[in-house]
Amino acid sequence: MPGVLTGIGWHMVGAASAASFYAPIEKVKKWSWETTWAVAGLFSWILLPIGVSFLLLPHFGAFYSSIPTEVLWKVALFGAMWGVGNVSYGLTMRYLGMSLGIGVAIGVTLVVGTLVPPLMHGQAASLFQTRSGLFNMAGVVVALIGVAVVSYAGHQKEEQLKTGEPGEFNVMLGLALAVMCGIFSSGMSFAMDAALPIKEAAENLGVNHLYSALPAYVIIMGGGAVVNLGYCFVRLALVKKISLRRDLAEPAGTLVKNAVMAATARSGASPNARSRTGARAPGRDGARPLTQINARMQSFGQAHEMSGHAEPSFL
Repeated sequence: MPGVLTGIGWHMVGAASAASFYAPIEKVKKWSWETTWAVAGLFSWILLPIGVSFLLLPHFGAFYSSIPTEVLWKVALFGAMWGVGNVSYGLTMRYLGMSLGIGVAIGVTLVVGTLVPPLMHGQAASLFQTRSGLFNMAGVVVALIGVAVVSYAGHQKEEQLKTGEPGEFNVMLGLALAVMCGIFSSGMSFAMDAALPIKEAAENLGVNHLYSALPAYVIIMGGGAVVNLGYCFVRLALVKKISLRRDLAEPAGTLVKNAVMAATARSGASPNARSRTGARAPGRDGARPLTQINARMQSFGQAHEMSGHAEPSFL
């Protein structure tokens, strides 16, 4: 029972972190979104998992050396798959808006992440013949109902926008992107399934069962970091209107504050789901500021200019 309560407590901490992770990033000023997200990712996807695993494992290097290479590669590739979904999330936000985009993307992620691992292991029957499986299927049904409801709401929103100011809200394109985002984001579920040998190896070393899955995040987040950081640095190198050198040329006080704020942010959401902060979200060049996010959800993911730098193009 104490273990269950501890697990619930950590879930509550995770939920609170997921809900508030952007609060520190809203304090970042005069940096491009790419620089901000790269710094945040350096801490949340690389340094934090390594630091936690270093504390949990008695022999950090020897532990990972003992894991079969094929397991490490599989886990890392699924992590990279999750990273692709994380990056593509912003396009869903652009064409569906926050509420609709998040609902559909998370719904698809839940369905794919729940059903595919048992299918891959030939255990599909357990989803219908065991109590836990039936509960899982009931959750999937509820998720599908939710997707249907928000999809209908999106259609109604699109009809309203036809008589108003033209925007980027597009249900069909947005839903297609949300499905793609959901499928790739479910790579986290596949990665955790593939990382079971890492979890078992940690438990064999005496790591508490509640924390034994954490060493796998070094590999999972590493794969996701390659995709996300690669996306950031490619844009910083190719898009002339943003510059890492210019961002790092800010006064020392600004650099320290921005680094601290970015470092304390959580990596649980898309790198493109930016709103009303000093660090800009990818969007189209010349896009106007997002001053009415609730009224113009279709503009979510476009750029704003609070930091004084020109905006990069998303695509």
